[in-house]
Amino acid sequence: MSDQEIIEWIKLSKTNIVSFFDKTIHTKSKSLLNLSLSGDINSKDIKWGLAQATFFIRIAKIIGRLDLIDSELFYNFILSFQHKGFIYDKYLHEVKLGRRKRLKNALLLKPQIFDYPIAVAESRQAIASLINLGFDTKEIQTNKLSNYYQEIKDEIFESALTHNNPWGLSSHINHLIFFSKYLQFEKDEYYRNRFEEWLLLNRNETDFTFADTKSSVAMKVGSTMKIHMALKSMNKIELGIHEKLVDFQLQSEANGDACELFNTIYILKNCLSLNYRIKDIQQFARSKADVWLKYFYPEYGAFSFNENKSSTIYYSFKVAHGKLEPDYHGTAMFYWGFYMLSEILELQDKLKLVEPIL
Repeated sequence: MSDQEIIEWIKLSKTNIVSFFDKTIHTKSKSLLNLSLSGDINSKDIKWGLAQATFFIRIAKIIGRLDLIDSELFYNFILSFQHKGFIYDKYLHEVKLGRRKRLKNALLLKPQIFDYPIAVAESRQAIASLINLGFDTKEIQTNKLSNYYQEIKDEIFESALTHNNPWGLSSHINHLIFFSKYLQFEKDEYYRNRFEEWLLLNRNETDFTFADTKSSVAMKVGSTMKIHMALKSMNKIELGIHEKLVDFQLQSEANGDACELFNTIYILKNCLSLNYRIKDIQQFARSKADVWLKYFYPEYGAFSFNENKSSTIYYSFKVAHGKLEPDYHGTAMFYWGFYMLSEILELQDKLKLVEPIL
Protein backbone atom coordinates (compact mmCIF):
# COMPACT_ATOMS: atom_id res chain seq x y z
CA MET A 1 0.00 0.00 0.00
CA SER A 2 1.41 3.40 -0.96
CA ASP A 3 1.61 6.32 1.45
CA GLN A 4 -1.14 8.14 -0.44
CA GLU A 5 -3.41 5.09 -0.22
CA ILE A 6 -2.73 4.91 3.52
CA ILE A 7 -3.64 8.59 3.91
CA GLU A 8 -6.92 8.12 2.01
CA TRP A 9 -7.73 4.97 3.99
CA ILE A 10 -7.21 6.63 7.35
CA LYS A 11 -9.19 9.72 6.32
CA LEU A 12 -12.08 7.50 5.18
CA SER A 13 -11.93 5.61 8.47
CA LYS A 14 -12.02 8.81 10.52
CA THR A 15 -15.21 9.80 8.69
CA ASN A 16 -17.00 6.44 8.77
CA ILE A 17 -16.15 5.54 12.37
CA VAL A 18 -18.93 7.88 13.50
CA SER A 19 -21.50 5.42 12.10
CA PHE A 20 -19.96 2.68 14.26
CA PHE A 21 -20.25 4.94 17.30
CA ASP A 22 -23.89 5.72 16.48
CA LYS A 23 -24.85 2.05 16.26
CA THR A 24 -23.10 0.93 19.44
CA ILE A 25 -23.70 3.70 21.98
CA HIS A 26 -26.81 3.43 24.17
CA THR A 27 -26.59 6.27 26.69
CA LYS A 28 -29.73 5.16 28.57
CA SER A 29 -28.67 1.54 29.07
CA LYS A 30 -26.68 0.23 32.03
CA SER A 31 -23.80 -0.86 29.82
CA LEU A 32 -23.63 2.42 27.83
CA LEU A 33 -21.97 0.75 24.80
CA ASN A 34 -21.90 -2.54 22.96
CA LEU A 35 -18.49 -4.15 22.64
CA SER A 36 -19.29 -5.51 19.17
CA LEU A 37 -21.74 -4.31 16.56
CA SER A 38 -24.44 -6.86 17.35
CA GLY A 39 -22.95 -9.97 18.91
CA ASP A 40 -22.53 -9.16 22.60
CA ILE A 41 -23.44 -11.94 25.01
CA ASN A 42 -24.38 -9.68 27.92
CA SER A 43 -27.59 -7.67 27.82
CA LYS A 44 -27.51 -3.87 27.69
CA ASP A 45 -29.49 -3.99 30.93
CA ILE A 46 -26.55 -5.55 32.80
CA LYS A 47 -24.05 -3.15 34.37
CA TRP A 48 -20.84 -3.97 32.54
CA GLY A 49 -18.78 -2.42 29.72
CA LEU A 50 -15.85 -0.62 31.32
CA ALA A 51 -13.59 -1.98 28.55
CA GLN A 52 -15.55 -0.61 25.60
CA ALA A 53 -15.91 2.76 27.31
CA THR A 54 -12.13 3.05 27.58
CA PHE A 55 -11.68 1.88 23.97
CA PHE A 56 -14.21 4.42 22.71
CA ILE A 57 -12.41 7.26 24.47
CA ARG A 58 -9.04 6.12 23.10
CA ILE A 59 -10.33 6.07 19.51
CA ALA A 60 -11.92 9.50 19.84
CA LYS A 61 -8.68 10.85 21.32
CA ILE A 62 -6.58 9.50 18.45
CA ILE A 63 -8.76 11.04 15.74
CA GLY A 64 -9.14 14.32 17.62
CA ARG A 65 -12.90 13.94 18.14
CA LEU A 66 -13.36 14.13 21.89
CA ASP A 67 -16.21 16.50 21.05
CA LEU A 68 -18.25 13.37 20.26
CA ILE A 69 -18.09 12.34 23.92
CA ASP A 70 -20.25 13.48 26.81
CA SER A 71 -17.25 13.78 29.11
CA GLU A 72 -19.17 13.97 32.37
CA LEU A 73 -21.33 10.97 31.44
CA PHE A 74 -18.30 8.82 30.67
CA TYR A 75 -16.32 10.11 33.66
CA ASN A 76 -19.13 9.09 36.01
CA PHE A 77 -19.66 5.80 34.19
CA ILE A 78 -15.99 4.82 34.53
CA LEU A 79 -15.81 5.79 38.19
CA SER A 80 -18.99 3.81 38.87
CA PHE A 81 -16.78 0.72 38.45
CA GLN A 82 -14.73 1.57 41.55
CA HIS A 83 -14.69 -1.39 43.94
CA LYS A 84 -12.24 -2.35 46.69
CA GLY A 85 -9.89 0.47 45.75
CA PHE A 86 -9.63 -0.59 42.09
CA ILE A 87 -11.58 0.31 38.95
CA TYR A 88 -12.71 -2.90 37.26
CA ASP A 89 -15.74 -4.60 35.74
CA LYS A 90 -17.24 -6.26 38.78
CA TYR A 91 -19.86 -8.16 36.80
CA LEU A 92 -17.36 -9.92 34.54
CA HIS A 93 -15.05 -10.50 37.50
CA GLU A 94 -17.80 -12.19 39.49
CA VAL A 95 -18.89 -14.31 36.53
CA LYS A 96 -15.31 -15.54 36.08
CA LEU A 97 -14.71 -16.18 39.80
CA GLY A 98 -18.05 -17.93 40.07
CA ARG A 99 -17.02 -20.28 37.27
CA ARG A 100 -13.65 -20.92 38.95
CA LYS A 101 -15.31 -21.47 42.30
CA ARG A 102 -17.63 -24.12 40.90
CA LEU A 103 -14.71 -25.89 39.23
CA LYS A 104 -12.45 -25.74 42.30
CA ASN A 105 -15.24 -26.86 44.62
CA ALA A 106 -15.67 -29.87 42.36
CA LEU A 107 -11.94 -30.53 42.68
CA LEU A 108 -11.96 -29.78 46.44
CA LEU A 109 -9.54 -26.85 45.93
CA LYS A 110 -9.65 -23.46 47.62
CA PRO A 111 -11.33 -20.95 45.24
CA GLN A 112 -9.59 -17.68 44.34
CA ILE A 113 -11.14 -14.70 46.13
CA PHE A 114 -9.94 -11.79 43.97
CA ASP A 115 -8.16 -11.58 40.61
CA TYR A 116 -5.64 -8.80 41.25
CA PRO A 117 -3.87 -8.79 37.85
CA ILE A 118 -7.12 -8.20 35.96
CA ALA A 119 -8.31 -5.56 38.45
CA VAL A 120 -4.95 -3.79 38.08
CA ALA A 121 -5.01 -3.94 34.27
CA GLU A 122 -8.55 -2.59 34.07
CA SER A 123 -7.71 0.14 36.57
CA ARG A 124 -4.81 1.13 34.31
CA GLN A 125 -7.11 1.45 31.29
CA ALA A 126 -9.68 3.39 33.29
CA ILE A 127 -7.14 5.91 34.60
CA ALA A 128 -5.63 6.32 31.12
CA SER A 129 -9.08 7.02 29.68
CA LEU A 130 -9.83 9.69 32.24
CA ILE A 131 -6.50 11.36 31.44
CA ASN A 132 -7.33 11.20 27.72
CA LEU A 133 -10.62 12.94 28.49
CA GLY A 134 -8.67 15.71 30.23
CA PHE A 135 -9.52 14.92 33.86
CA ASP A 136 -7.10 15.15 36.77
CA THR A 137 -6.75 11.67 38.25
CA LYS A 138 -4.60 12.53 41.26
CA GLU A 139 -7.60 12.78 43.59
CA ILE A 140 -9.06 9.38 42.70
CA GLN A 141 -9.03 7.06 45.69
CA THR A 142 -6.58 4.29 44.76
CA ASN A 143 -4.91 3.46 48.07
CA LYS A 144 -5.41 -0.25 47.43
CA LEU A 145 -3.36 0.02 44.22
CA SER A 146 -0.54 1.72 46.06
CA ASN A 147 -0.67 -0.84 48.89
CA TYR A 148 -0.79 -3.72 46.42
CA TYR A 149 2.42 -2.64 44.70
CA GLN A 150 4.10 -1.86 48.00
CA GLU A 151 3.49 -5.47 48.98
CA ILE A 152 4.79 -7.07 45.76
CA LYS A 153 7.55 -4.61 44.74
CA ASP A 154 10.38 -6.87 45.89
CA GLU A 155 8.86 -9.87 44.15
CA ILE A 156 8.71 -7.82 40.93
CA PHE A 157 12.14 -6.24 40.98
CA GLU A 158 13.95 -9.31 42.24
CA SER A 159 12.54 -11.44 39.42
CA ALA A 160 14.83 -11.99 36.46
CA LEU A 161 14.53 -12.83 32.77
CA THR A 162 14.31 -16.50 33.69
CA HIS A 163 10.90 -15.72 35.19
CA ASN A 164 8.40 -18.26 33.82
CA ASN A 165 6.19 -15.46 32.49
CA PRO A 166 8.31 -12.49 31.33
CA TRP A 167 5.29 -10.89 29.65
CA GLY A 168 3.37 -10.92 32.95
CA LEU A 169 6.37 -9.61 34.87
CA SER A 170 6.88 -6.81 32.34
CA SER A 171 3.18 -5.94 32.57
CA HIS A 172 3.47 -5.56 36.34
CA ILE A 173 6.46 -3.24 35.95
CA ASN A 174 4.67 -1.24 33.26
CA HIS A 175 1.56 -0.78 35.42
CA LEU A 176 3.58 0.15 38.49
CA ILE A 177 5.53 2.90 36.69
CA PHE A 178 2.31 4.21 35.10
CA PHE A 179 0.39 4.38 38.38
CA SER A 180 3.36 5.82 40.20
CA LYS A 181 3.46 8.69 37.73
CA TYR A 182 -0.20 9.47 37.16
CA LEU A 183 -1.50 8.74 40.66
CA GLN A 184 1.56 10.20 42.35
CA PHE A 185 2.51 7.26 44.54
CA GLU A 186 4.54 8.39 47.53
CA LYS A 187 7.46 6.17 46.49
CA ASP A 188 7.52 7.29 42.85
CA GLU A 189 11.26 8.05 42.73
CA TYR A 190 12.06 4.82 44.60
CA TYR A 191 10.12 2.72 42.04
CA ARG A 192 11.81 4.48 39.13
CA ASN A 193 15.26 3.84 40.55
CA ARG A 194 14.48 0.18 41.21
CA PHE A 195 13.19 -0.14 37.66
CA GLU A 196 16.36 1.32 36.14
CA GLU A 197 18.49 -1.04 38.22
CA TRP A 198 16.33 -3.96 37.06
CA LEU A 199 16.76 -2.88 33.43
CA LEU A 200 20.53 -3.00 33.57
CA LEU A 201 20.48 -6.47 35.10
CA ASN A 202 17.81 -7.98 32.84
CA ARG A 203 18.36 -6.59 29.38
CA ASN A 204 19.20 -9.33 26.90
CA GLU A 205 22.39 -8.01 25.30
CA THR A 206 22.05 -10.37 22.32
CA ASP A 207 18.94 -8.71 20.89
CA PHE A 208 18.12 -6.01 23.46
CA THR A 209 14.80 -7.62 24.38
CA PHE A 210 13.55 -8.19 27.91
CA ALA A 211 12.95 -11.93 27.99
CA ASP A 212 15.06 -15.05 28.31
CA THR A 213 16.82 -16.22 25.15
CA LYS A 214 14.71 -19.40 25.27
CA SER A 215 11.45 -17.44 25.19
CA SER A 216 9.29 -17.45 22.07
CA VAL A 217 9.46 -14.53 19.64
CA ALA A 218 5.96 -13.44 20.67
CA MET A 219 6.94 -13.49 24.35
CA LYS A 220 10.11 -11.50 23.68
CA VAL A 221 8.27 -8.88 21.65
CA GLY A 222 5.35 -8.65 24.08
CA SER A 223 7.50 -8.23 27.18
CA THR A 224 9.77 -5.70 25.46
CA MET A 225 6.74 -3.67 24.38
CA LYS A 226 5.56 -3.48 28.01
CA ILE A 227 8.99 -2.33 29.17
CA HIS A 228 8.98 0.33 26.44
CA MET A 229 5.62 1.60 27.69
CA ALA A 230 7.08 1.97 31.18
CA LEU A 231 10.13 3.80 29.80
CA LYS A 232 7.87 6.13 27.81
CA SER A 233 6.04 7.00 31.04
CA MET A 234 9.43 7.99 32.48
CA ASN A 235 10.54 9.82 29.30
CA LYS A 236 13.54 7.48 29.17
CA ILE A 237 12.88 5.36 26.09
CA GLU A 238 16.58 5.65 25.19
CA LEU A 239 17.28 3.03 27.88
CA GLY A 240 15.34 0.41 25.92
CA ILE A 241 16.36 0.92 22.28
CA HIS A 242 19.34 -0.30 20.30
CA GLU A 243 20.28 -1.22 16.73
CA LYS A 244 20.27 -4.89 17.81
CA LEU A 245 16.62 -4.55 18.77
CA VAL A 246 15.71 -3.10 15.36
CA ASP A 247 17.45 -6.02 13.64
CA PHE A 248 15.65 -8.53 15.84
CA GLN A 249 12.22 -6.97 15.27
CA LEU A 250 12.59 -6.77 11.51
CA GLN A 251 13.71 -10.37 11.12
CA SER A 252 11.67 -12.07 13.85
CA GLU A 253 8.19 -10.67 13.57
CA ALA A 254 5.43 -11.98 15.83
CA ASN A 255 2.01 -12.26 14.19
CA GLY A 256 -1.28 -13.18 15.77
CA ASP A 257 -4.27 -11.30 17.07
CA ALA A 258 -4.65 -7.51 17.05
CA CYS A 259 -2.45 -7.07 20.12
CA GLU A 260 0.48 -9.02 18.71
CA LEU A 261 0.23 -7.24 15.36
CA PHE A 262 1.15 -3.92 16.95
CA ASN A 263 3.79 -4.80 19.50
CA THR A 264 6.52 -4.89 16.85
CA ILE A 265 5.30 -1.66 15.23
CA TYR A 266 5.33 0.10 18.60
CA ILE A 267 8.88 -1.00 19.39
CA LEU A 268 10.14 0.01 15.94
CA LYS A 269 8.47 3.41 16.22
CA ASN A 270 10.32 3.96 19.49
CA CYS A 271 13.59 3.08 17.74
CA LEU A 272 13.24 5.78 15.05
CA SER A 273 15.38 8.15 17.11
CA LEU A 274 18.36 5.83 16.47
CA ASN A 275 18.23 6.88 12.80
CA TYR A 276 19.02 3.27 11.93
CA ARG A 277 17.40 1.30 9.07
CA ILE A 278 14.66 3.92 8.77
CA LYS A 279 13.74 2.90 5.20
CA ASP A 280 13.45 -0.74 6.29
CA ILE A 281 11.22 0.21 9.22
CA GLN A 282 9.01 2.29 6.92
CA GLN A 283 8.71 -0.50 4.36
CA PHE A 284 7.89 -2.95 7.14
CA ALA A 285 5.11 -0.62 8.35
CA ARG A 286 3.66 -0.28 4.84
CA SER A 287 3.56 -4.06 4.47
CA LYS A 288 1.58 -4.32 7.71
CA ALA A 289 -1.05 -1.91 6.41
CA ASP A 290 -1.93 -4.45 3.72
CA VAL A 291 -2.46 -7.10 6.41
CA TRP A 292 -4.66 -4.79 8.50
CA LEU A 293 -7.20 -4.55 5.67
CA LYS A 294 -8.24 -8.13 6.45
CA TYR A 295 -9.71 -6.87 9.74
CA PHE A 296 -11.35 -3.75 8.33
CA TYR A 297 -15.05 -2.97 7.79
CA PRO A 298 -15.09 0.12 5.53
CA GLU A 299 -18.74 1.08 5.98
CA TYR A 300 -18.07 1.56 9.69
CA GLY A 301 -14.44 2.68 9.56
CA ALA A 302 -13.89 0.02 12.22
CA PHE A 303 -12.01 -3.25 12.79
CA SER A 304 -12.51 -6.66 14.35
CA PHE A 305 -10.04 -7.95 16.91
CA ASN A 306 -9.73 -11.25 15.04
CA GLU A 307 -9.61 -11.82 11.33
CA ASN A 308 -13.14 -12.55 10.05
CA LYS A 309 -14.79 -12.29 13.46
CA SER A 310 -15.21 -9.89 16.33
CA SER A 311 -13.53 -10.14 19.70
CA THR A 312 -14.97 -13.01 21.73
CA ILE A 313 -12.76 -13.06 24.85
CA TYR A 314 -11.68 -10.19 27.07
CA TYR A 315 -9.28 -11.02 29.93
CA SER A 316 -10.53 -14.62 29.64
CA PHE A 317 -14.17 -13.48 29.88
CA LYS A 318 -16.51 -14.67 27.13
CA VAL A 319 -18.11 -11.40 25.98
CA ALA A 320 -19.29 -11.86 22.37
CA HIS A 321 -20.31 -14.51 19.86
CA GLY A 322 -17.61 -13.64 17.33
CA LYS A 323 -19.75 -12.56 14.41
CA LEU A 324 -18.34 -11.21 11.14
CA GLU A 325 -18.37 -7.61 12.37
CA PRO A 326 -16.21 -4.95 14.02
CA ASP A 327 -15.73 -4.43 17.75
CA TYR A 328 -14.27 -1.77 20.03
CA HIS A 329 -11.26 -3.79 21.16
CA GLY A 330 -9.99 -4.39 17.63
CA THR A 331 -10.86 -0.87 16.51
CA ALA A 332 -8.96 0.74 19.39
CA MET A 333 -5.90 -1.37 18.60
CA PHE A 334 -5.92 -0.60 14.88
CA TYR A 335 -6.47 3.12 15.38
CA TRP A 336 -3.44 3.08 17.64
CA GLY A 337 -1.77 1.41 14.67
CA PHE A 338 -2.95 4.27 12.45
CA TYR A 339 -1.22 6.73 14.77
CA MET A 340 2.02 4.75 14.73
CA LEU A 341 1.89 4.41 10.93
CA SER A 342 1.52 8.16 10.58
CA GLU A 343 4.59 8.69 12.76
CA ILE A 344 6.77 6.08 11.05
CA LEU A 345 5.83 7.21 7.53
CA GLU A 346 5.98 10.92 8.43
CA LEU A 347 2.34 11.56 7.48
CA GLN A 348 1.30 13.50 10.57
CA ASP A 349 1.08 16.84 8.77
CA LYS A 350 -1.71 15.33 6.62
CA LEU A 351 -3.46 13.15 9.20
CA LYS A 352 -2.98 15.01 12.50
CA LEU A 353 -3.61 11.99 14.70
CA VAL A 354 -3.07 12.28 18.45
CA GLU A 355 -1.02 9.93 20.61
CA PRO A 356 -3.23 8.59 23.43
CA ILE A 357 -2.23 7.75 26.97
CA LEU A 358 -2.32 3.95 27.14
